[in-house]
Amino acid sequence: MKLTRVISLLMVLFLMGVPPHLVSAQSNTPGNCKTVGGSFIINLIDKTTGLGEVTGDLKGVVRGTILKAEPGSNNLQKLALQHVIITDSGAVVTTADEATLTPITNTTFFWQQSQSVTNATGPYSDMTGTLDEIGVVDMATGQGVLRYNGKLCNKSN
Repeated sequence: MKLTRVISLLMVLFLMGVPPHLVSAQSNTPGNCKTVGGSFIINLIDKTTGLGEVTGDLKGVVRGTILKAEPGSNNLQKLALQHVIITDSGAVVTTADEATLTPITNTTFFWQQSQSVTNATGPYSDMTGTLDEIGVVDMATGQGVLRYNGKLCNKSN
């Protein structure tokens, strides 16, 4: 969209009383991407399930499920997981994930994970992308914190 058309559109919307923060000139543009980031604060409730709080751009709650665990070399653990994030606005983001756990101590692990969006609703319904995370999980207490960052883009590319 040319700059003059954007300015004209914004002026019309302003004169109609539409607040500028409700207008996104590229919200449905194919390939439009949004960078997201925040943290997962998790509590493991059993050997395969974690529940927690999500902060940042996807603020809400999360449930993670370990689908498969395989030992790797040097005491690493390789995991296949699925996460369901429910944002405070009610959007649901489902991901398929791969994680590597590297031991720091006998019960504490460095957790590195990549989450690929497989399904989403609400403002994320036409988006795909990947979240990358790093953090630490203490298996003795069942608590962990992971920082996430990534990019979500419209599928209609």
